[in-house]
Amino acid sequence: MKLEHRDIKNYFTMYGMTKFCVAVVGIIWITLIGTEVDVSAQRIVKVGGIFSNATDTGLNLAEQAFKLAIEKVNNHPYILPDTRLVTEITHSERLVKPFNNIQNACDLIARGVATIIGPTTSTDVKAVYPIAEGLHIPHFAPFATDPTLSQNPRTYRYLFKMSAPDSIQSKALIDVIDHFHWSRLAILTSMTDYGINGLQELQRIAIQKNWLISHVGRFLPTDKPSDVDARGELVRIRNKGVRVIILNCLASYARHVIRQAAGLGMTQTGWAWIVTDGVTALEGLYEDCSEIPPHLMGLLGTRPTVGQGLLYYDFLESWRTNSSAPANKAFEVNAYCKDQLNMASVMRTYDAVLAFAWALHDYLSKGNPLDEANFTSKTCSRTTTEPWINGDLLASFIRNVSANGTMNYLNFTDLHTPTSSEFDIVNLGNRGFEIVGKWYGPGELAFSQPKVTFPGNTRDVPADSNLDLSNHTLQITTILEEPFMMMEDDLSLTGNARFKGFCKDLLDELKTSLNFNYNLSLVPDGLFGALNKTSTTWNGMVGQLIDGKADVAVASLTISYQRQQYIAFTKPYLDLGLTILIKVTQPKTGLFAFLEPFSYDLWMAILLAMIFSGMCVSVCSYLSPYGYYGAYVQRADPRDEGPFEGRNSMNLYNALWFSFASWMQQGADVNPRSISGRIVGGFWWMAVIIITANYTANLAAFLTVARMSTGINSLEDLSKQTSIPYGTVLDSQPESYFQQADSSPYKTMYDFMSSQQTNVANSSAGIDRVKDKNQNYAFIWDSTTLEFVANKEPCDVQTVGRLFGKMGYGLGLPLHSPLTDIFSLEILKLRQSGYIEKLSNRYFTGICDKDKTTSTEKAGSQMNMDNMLGVFYFLIAGFSFGFLVMVAEWLWASYKETTSPRNDPAKRPTLCQTVKRRVKATTRDLRKCGWKTYDEDVSENNRRITTTGPPMLNQNYNREFPKLRYDSIPTDEFGRDDHLLRDFGIRTNSSVRANGPHEVTNTVSVL
Repeated sequence: MKLEHRDIKNYFTMYGMTKFCVAVVGIIWITLIGTEVDVSAQRIVKVGGIFSNATDTGLNLAEQAFKLAIEKVNNHPYILPDTRLVTEITHSERLVKPFNNIQNACDLIARGVATIIGPTTSTDVKAVYPIAEGLHIPHFAPFATDPTLSQNPRTYRYLFKMSAPDSIQSKALIDVIDHFHWSRLAILTSMTDYGINGLQELQRIAIQKNWLISHVGRFLPTDKPSDVDARGELVRIRNKGVRVIILNCLASYARHVIRQAAGLGMTQTGWAWIVTDGVTALEGLYEDCSEIPPHLMGLLGTRPTVGQGLLYYDFLESWRTNSSAPANKAFEVNAYCKDQLNMASVMRTYDAVLAFAWALHDYLSKGNPLDEANFTSKTCSRTTTEPWINGDLLASFIRNVSANGTMNYLNFTDLHTPTSSEFDIVNLGNRGFEIVGKWYGPGELAFSQPKVTFPGNTRDVPADSNLDLSNHTLQITTILEEPFMMMEDDLSLTGNARFKGFCKDLLDELKTSLNFNYNLSLVPDGLFGALNKTSTTWNGMVGQLIDGKADVAVASLTISYQRQQYIAFTKPYLDLGLTILIKVTQPKTGLFAFLEPFSYDLWMAILLAMIFSGMCVSVCSYLSPYGYYGAYVQRADPRDEGPFEGRNSMNLYNALWFSFASWMQQGADVNPRSISGRIVGGFWWMAVIIITANYTANLAAFLTVARMSTGINSLEDLSKQTSIPYGTVLDSQPESYFQQADSSPYKTMYDFMSSQQTNVANSSAGIDRVKDKNQNYAFIWDSTTLEFVANKEPCDVQTVGRLFGKMGYGLGLPLHSPLTDIFSLEILKLRQSGYIEKLSNRYFTGICDKDKTTSTEKAGSQMNMDNMLGVFYFLIAGFSFGFLVMVAEWLWASYKETTSPRNDPAKRPTLCQTVKRRVKATTRDLRKCGWKTYDEDVSENNRRITTTGPPMLNQNYNREFPKLRYDSIPTDEFGRDDHLLRDFGIRTNSSVRANGPHEVTNTVSVL
């Protein structure tokens, strides 16, 4: 009975597994591998490995682990009993050598390898993988942790990572930083895939936590690690004032970077260095088994947890007794090698061989054929090459592998990464890296030692920056300008309490977060600061900083190139531009101003549409069998007079009134009765809603435009006229902006301001001049200040035009002041937290119109037919639809007439006959359109009508029919005029003569 080692479940971890169980497992493993295997008829499978040449330590432990794993598998009686693995190894000149490793991969492919293990770095893995994928060769990456390799399983289908991606390690680093309550960081990485991408997740989470990453620096790795130079980035980090540095690179580079940091005094007490697994789990940080340099002492880092697999102790025993691994002292426990420095990288390589061996075992156990991957030496140079026929199926078995390993249990996630990822928190002491804590997952950090050693051999947790301004009193200079700095109304106040405004609130917030005191005073000359070209001296607040009379200038101080040559600026706390402030003119009233929102042709079109809709409603009432008059004309029984008293309710006059009342949204006396008439009326109502809404909105815009219009809507408009003078503040940044500009209209405007001497002493004087009712003036100044003034009552000024001359406000400090980075970092934090935006909303939002800067011409544009043409198309479509419905009403009414129970079943008319009768009745009524109708009295069944002379029919209501010539009345063969009178619902009782005009009296009655 054979014992399958991969069926042993990993029920125990290294913390719960007793030494007895470990010994038993080890004995069983050693016993099994001690059995000699007959190799005479074994299948040969080549396993390729890419490793770097001997490192600074003179060893390549990963290559030794690779060979040891191959030997273990070949000696095992069960894993591959009929197969023998053969090593095929190539070397790169150094750890990061992409092109060299591409050549190595092509070399291994030509040798017929079934898989490739290595190289070490993510950059090299990305270079080699396309070759493996194109030929369907499974590819193992023991130590590549670039997160981009694990984002999509379809992108790297044949790549199997033995290490967790750096996005997992970033979460462990976040918990470590959070544990020490740090919130300001600097990041330094190598300019490689591993360095650049390794901490992306950390940066993303840091932003969510509102932490401040003051600097992200990168250095270029060199062929020889000792030639690397990161001093420039280190100086920048030191100048930022941050004291917590995260270093992400390989150990061989970290060794020299930290040595350079020590030369800059950045490894002393008060600093904290956090390193990643590229430093803690690879060789090269220091000489093995030798005394550790003092500047490395106190490093804190993360390292993949080792020893979770059931084969961990067996591997250690085999490693110590392996004759092919000479001088492997890195795992020996002595005075300087207690930390077992390179176990993670070595065991990842060892586990990669085991994972491939077990997958190959499953593949062959299923009876699948295994053909040798025969590729020529020129395979990589060909444009098309058939991939390995067995590669795709073999890769699927690797994805589903399940076996014991040294680091952990061997199986993969959907992203082809290890299923379990835990990290040790290690601290570098005089005996190497020591485990001081464990990270089991996000939020699950546990320190096993109460305190950690930091650089300078101290256990005191360093502050995250040197921003300690406690017990410091700063001298602040400022200038009065609304709303940035203003005086309180209470004149009895003294000291800092006298001031209020945007900058005062910002200064108080900085004081709270940085814990300093300050004395605030006004600049004596009341100027921002300009250079006197004659004396080469500065006045204003800039001069105060240069002369050492102030530590910081807190005001609406514009950051400019010229000023930065003499003083330092923080990062801008507010972004702005220049704009124009002008007076709001009173609107010019017109007698017919209410008609201006619509053009003349649009008004005419609306009026015609109203008339046309009334006519259409009247036509529907007349022609529809369900309309007021149409139902009367087309009635089946001419004697039926009952329900038609209101047949004239929707004549042309009433229909036009209905259309007009609908337009005025008042409602008419009578509404259409037929469906077709209602459809026509409904579409007219919808058009009225659209027309009214557009008119109301445009009327409001026209009234606003009339109040705001000044004739100047942009900087170009202002420059093209001379009737309204304009200017800015003397010796200010806006004046310098116009003075130094070479393009139009800025140069033209500067010449005008200089020649006419329209500039003012300060911004208050410029604003007052604009508000002066006795003169016209346009003031050019910072947009934030002018928008604040424009939004204050009495709303008599406004800003116009787009912003130009974009700039920013910053705090001014003396050149090379150590406080510059301190305040810059804090300002960035305040902007990121939304505090600056909250201040802006408080001070720059007023009660006046917020849309004054919008182009007035655009806001008040008159609407014409082009704007409303769709409404009239809509009306035409609605009216056409109404007439189609009227045709359907005709057909339906005719059909109902054919099925009426009043008809004799034997003489029931057809549909065509009923339609023809309705057409004939309507046509006959249209021919009589010149006749006046009469009102019937229901109470009277008979009426007396007399015709005299030229036949005149008179009724007892004094209503008349039109005069008729007797000879024009058609008679029947008996000389009676029944035929005509019956058409009017009249029955005759006597005869008439047909021999010419004469007087006759007939007695008639209403049918």
